Amino acid sequence: MRTVCAYSLWFPRAEAAADIWREIATWIAQWYRSALPHLDMPAGWERGLSERFVPDRDHALECACSRDGDHGPLRELRWRFPDAGDPTLLWTTDAAVLAGEGTWCTLRLRIASADFELLPARVQFRPPRVIRTLLGRGDAHVGVHRVGVRPIAIDPDGVPEMTELMLEQSRRHPFVVVSPEAYTDDVYATDPATLAIALAGLASVYVLTSRWAAFALTEEIGKQYSCYNGAVRIYWPRFDLETDPFGHPLWLPPQIADFAGDDSFARFLLRMLAGAASFRFVEPEAIRAFRGRVENARIAKLRADASTNYDALFDEYARLDAHARELREQRDALAAENEALRAELASRWVPPTDARGENRSVAIDDRPEPTNVREAVEEARRRTSHLIFLDDAIASAHESPYKQPDRVCSALLAIDDVARRWADQLAGGPKLGSRRDAFRQRGFEYKEDISQTAEGKWGDEYTYAYEGRRIVFAPHITIGAKSPDRCLSIHMHWDEAKRKVVIAHVGRHKTNTKS
Repeated sequence: MRTVCAYSLWFPRAEAAADIWREIATWIAQWYRSALPHLDMPAGWERGLSERFVPDRDHALECACSRDGDHGPLRELRWRFPDAGDPTLLWTTDAAVLAGEGTWCTLRLRIASADFELLPARVQFRPPRVIRTLLGRGDAHVGVHRVGVRPIAIDPDGVPEMTELMLEQSRRHPFVVVSPEAYTDDVYATDPATLAIALAGLASVYVLTSRWAAFALTEEIGKQYSCYNGAVRIYWPRFDLETDPFGHPLWLPPQIADFAGDDSFARFLLRMLAGAASFRFVEPEAIRAFRGRVENARIAKLRADASTNYDALFDEYARLDAHARELREQRDALAAENEALRAELASRWVPPTDARGENRSVAIDDRPEPTNVREAVEEARRRTSHLIFLDDAIASAHESPYKQPDRVCSALLAIDDVARRWADQLAGGPKLGSRRDAFRQRGFEYKEDISQTAEGKWGDEYTYAYEGRRIVFAPHITIGAKSPDRCLSIHMHWDEAKRKVVIAHVGRHKTNTKS
């Protein structure tokens, strides 16, 4: 019997156990109402009050409820039914719910053939509806991290928090990051909502809301680990900035398009994550400890009764011997299954190559990697159409010791993007809104003015010659803080006649009351 997928969830309240078990029972009852509408479910089946229930041929349903003193209860269920497309394939679902320090819930789906037949098992696995129902409660966790059923939108301000979670070594489930396609903020190579539904309970899906969020992620973790230009990437647990980047697979838009539909790509990722979940599934320690206590209590009672009830002891020995043989057979089958899963996981993803056979899964962004601020400004000049650079901007960039030139290039691209939208507004297009909000959406803090004190005392520092007159370039963006190698300012002027933004300074923070 092969495990197809497994789920392990934790909920912070012990009182949730009854509701979670009720959801599982309702899920099965509704399934039978649809598949076998004339079936009468025996009263109390979900509480373990009925004998093993056989609804139809090749169907079986049994429940049990056990306690260990003040602990528990542990509710368990085993449900077997034939596959809808191939009745010779039998599904088995094992569920367990334990109340303790919170509530643990596990669900494991396995499949086996009813007869030997050399025929491929063409099954379409989909996540059980009950998993989405449980995640919809809003308090489900995998390990210590909350999981949900909807994609999580990440703007530039949210990237640091997401990155912190990605690097958290206590994380026990994958993050799937979806980025917008190049130079768009609302076009994705695949539907994030479809991914989130398919991967519910197995991964958290994060959606970068704009290229600026993608730029921010690159600045946080570096290009080789980032995800941008329409790519989708899995960040497995144990991710850090020294790991092999190819261990966290990435798909480019052309590769995603080869799947011919959002649903096909989602099913592909589901098979990958379900295989990992099947191989790694272990019952939570709380459930294993509970089973151990119940078994120890049963053995103690057996020993107490042994001196007066030899027949019962012999029957128990025969039962345990048969059970041990069954467990050995299961162990051997699981060992073979694990080897097969190892081989499947190892071959599931191969880094894509270009026509020359070189790996191209990481270097998907054509943005340059400037080595200093001057190169960043020169690259921005080549790539922007709504900016005018004064010679003073080039001179200040040449003198700047700022150590993150790629961040400078991103800031200038953001200014160009806001300038383009501003020019469209002046031409009668959609309103830009406040410039401050526009820049904040792109991950930068913009200020329209300098203080009156700074202008009064050091106004010449902010004044530049442009179009035959002296103008105070007060609007600015400041990146970083403190020393010049970690702080840089960009000062600009909004030229309404030309509908362009003039850049006069890209370099050291200018003098003000805090300098």
